[in-house]
Amino acid sequence: MGEPIRDVTIIGGGTAGWLTASAILSAVAIPGQDPPLAITVIESPTIPSIGVGEAALPALHSLIDFLGIDEREFLRRTNAAFKLGGHFVNWNHGPDGEPMSFLNIMNRPPDGTVGTIADLFLAFHPEREAPTAGQAYTRLISPATDIVDRRLGPFPEGSGPQRSGVNYSYHFDASQLAELMKDRAAQFGVNHVLDDVDDVELDERGFIQALTLRERGRFPVQLVIDCTGFQSNLLGHHLKVPFEPYERHLLNDRALVAVGIPHADPTRIEPATRMTGMQAGWSFQTPLFNRVGAGYVFSSRFCSEDEALAEMTALLGPAFEEAEPRVIPMRLGHRQRHWVKNCVALGLSSGFIEPLEATAIFTVQRGINMLLKSWPTQAYESELAERFDRNMNGLYDEIRDFIFLHFYLSNRTDTPYWVAARQEVEVPDAVQHNLAVWRHTLPGPEDLRSQHVFSHSVFTLLLIAKNYYKGRQLPAAHLLSKEPWDHRARQLETQRRQYLRTLPDHYQLLRALRRQDAPPLRLSRAERRSRERKKT
Repeated sequence: MGEPIRDVTIIGGGTAGWLTASAILSAVAIPGQDPPLAITVIESPTIPSIGVGEAALPALHSLIDFLGIDEREFLRRTNAAFKLGGHFVNWNHGPDGEPMSFLNIMNRPPDGTVGTIADLFLAFHPEREAPTAGQAYTRLISPATDIVDRRLGPFPEGSGPQRSGVNYSYHFDASQLAELMKDRAAQFGVNHVLDDVDDVELDERGFIQALTLRERGRFPVQLVIDCTGFQSNLLGHHLKVPFEPYERHLLNDRALVAVGIPHADPTRIEPATRMTGMQAGWSFQTPLFNRVGAGYVFSSRFCSEDEALAEMTALLGPAFEEAEPRVIPMRLGHRQRHWVKNCVALGLSSGFIEPLEATAIFTVQRGINMLLKSWPTQAYESELAERFDRNMNGLYDEIRDFIFLHFYLSNRTDTPYWVAARQEVEVPDAVQHNLAVWRHTLPGPEDLRSQHVFSHSVFTLLLIAKNYYKGRQLPAAHLLSKEPWDHRARQLETQRRQYLRTLPDHYQLLRALRRQDAPPLRLSRAERRSRERKKT
């Protein structure tokens, strides 16, 4: 076994770089005490940060808590609003060509009865084969649809999130999140260097021995973390790790993004990301407290940049064009390896999949967690790197498979893009196998190679919303009785109505939580440690 790592160098700031620095030191350090390792973030003063998105999965809860950041501070610092799911509009059509919609929520069905609730729904619900099946199923298992429709907050004011009956996440400003993470890292003594990496010095084994900085010259390193974004400066450019593209599965390769659109009504903030099927892709509207982030993710094969701008302007009005949107080329896929020698890639330098399910920050967070669980010595044990690579590849493939189904199970035939999204793509092997199985039964945990992000219950919701079971009777249906279904449906409806009566307006809740004099929603990590010491 080698000597312990004493020094970590992170190349690239932005959300990924500063989040990584904060998370690593939060895992090993106590504020005010010398940490067992030094961390340096080298951030280019000439390369702007793209950011990894303005929405996240519920796992961001645990990260904020782990870093000791009060939720109220997070809401204020990042202009965040609450998110209860993804509102999909016009991804499928009804029998007369009308656009259908459903809410992909962040909740599992109640009481852990994943199969039972869905089986009963498909056997007895009057809308089980209707184009509105997705809305009906979501409303059955969660109050989230009603909360979104009524623009409510996810928990009563003054109660705290621990009493919330729905799972939620956030919409936020990614650049401001990076600044919050930077401030947090400074509390632990992270060394911040503003400089460009012009070259890399390798030793005889192929390890990165030092960096050549434009201003400071030679900079020796031990463990290096590549957070340089799409350019993947270390892993891709210098270490020559090949890229595994997803272009044969997913068509989109451009994003037209505007970040500063004003709210049509600032007091009516939808607590969901709105994803609308367009002519050659999909648009998103991400409502923050102070503005709306919006964009169009599309395929340049079916749509020019000017056509994309015109379509978005028609959808959102002149405010979109006035926000001066920019086009970001996208290369979907991941590096074949994510940990080579003494270099680990996290964030966009590791891989990227279109932001349909707000997974970008989660991949950073998950990568950090897996790195901490596989923390090496200066021998950089190959077994740990192999496990890290295997898990990261599985994570990206899992996200790809779920996003692929959104397009592949669409029934739209009104544009060449939507036809190509079903007929001109390669179906991943795991998806092909599972779809054959799911013709006869609902998804189960044993069907998925990994569940880093999406459980089988989320796949179930998507299949129902896409009318995958229309015209099919599952073999297990004859084992079910309508009486328990009627009882359970009444019970869930009563719970839903009782819960909705307690919820405040979303905008008013955000205003209350943003007050500087408001008490914290949850104790910080340092405060919890202090109380635990007093108890003992």
